[in-house]
Amino acid sequence: MGVSPSALFGRGPIERHEHFDTNGVLTGVTVVHRSPEFTREDVALLLALRRQKAEIGSHGFSRAEATDPNSRGQFEAYPVVDWVDAAVSKAAAMRRKEYPDDPGHGLKWGVRRRNEER
Repeated sequence: MGVSPSALFGRGPIERHEHFDTNGVLTGVTVVHRSPEFTREDVALLLALRRQKAEIGSHGFSRAEATDPNSRGQFEAYPVVDWVDAAVSKAAAMRRKEYPDDPGHGLKWGVRRRNEER
């Protein structure tokens, strides 16, 4: 989620600022406690969304529905072309043909629309 568990559960950083006079003598300390970024309700919603997403298969249906015996015969599959994956597969095949001895370890493929600049 891009958020540390500590921040998610309300344990934000505590800052300590030390204050010195012109001679370098410590004259005081300020401690700053940050308010929690997420409420309990926010966390509950995020966890519920995470559970829901975990139950959805790559086909877009819940596991419960996809595996329910009563669902037998209720679905039909049809081909869909992922044009980005097709472009990557084509580029990889062309590269393997051009450089048959190069295993391409670590090679990644960037993808952009044909009319976009690099």
